Amino acid sequence: MSIEFDNGWITIRERDGLAVVTIDAFPVSAADDLEAKETILALFDTVEASPHLNGVLHLCTPDAMSPSWYSEFMRRSRERGHLGETGEERGELTYAREENALRQIVTRVQRCDKLVVAGLRGAVAAPLFGVSLGCDIRFASEDTRIHVAHPELGVPPSAGLGFFLPRYVGLGTAVELILDASPIPAGRARELGLVTACLPDDGFEERAVELAVKMCHTGKGLAAGTKELLYPYREKELEHYLDTEFRVMQQALSTH
Repeated sequence: MSIEFDNGWITIRERDGLAVVTIDAFPVSAADDLEAKETILALFDTVEASPHLNGVLHLCTPDAMSPSWYSEFMRRSRERGHLGETGEERGELTYAREENALRQIVTRVQRCDKLVVAGLRGAVAAPLFGVSLGCDIRFASEDTRIHVAHPELGVPPSAGLGFFLPRYVGLGTAVELILDASPIPAGRARELGLVTACLPDDGFEERAVELAVKMCHTGKGLAAGTKELLYPYREKELEHYLDTEFRVMQQALSTH
């Protein structure tokens, strides 16, 4: 089965034994792109079944999901009575769709029995970082700035960020990072253990692929067994958290 895919903002291709997913600027209407979501979810099944694919590498072009993108997305999520092209009422529905898509992806990443690697570049909004924390390995370009909170929007962290962040840095530091709301530079993220390596901006993709190939070439049994032991919470605890996150975010959207 071919994994090749290109819809203008997501491309998927095979490279050196990896399924490489590249995101090139989310459209604000990304929540409505069911084909893209289903293609990404199906990709994990293909990778797991393939003896030739050792893992998945998710790459983003610089600022693909930036704070400005997230601000616009949340603005649309708060609208009432805005009609989309299909005539259906949007607003909270916009957020519900995006949350559902991110939820399905982050839980599928956690269940994948091969390694999943994320490559972060530029300004990274909280939802993208939350999903990346669900991955096994993260690389960041030297110019990466991670936004774990968006106080100007008056909404809590999303996409599992509040679930994963304390598991990397401890509860106290997680609270500090979220309430301080200052962007985290790549170097600081490396010190905190939030990213595996900081890579030069020039040649970032080539270097990320090179390292991902090396780290993913471990054999399916080792990767699957290690993930099962390290992520014992990945089913029930994560699902319960995401249910709570959705309820809390819906309350924030309706009262802000």
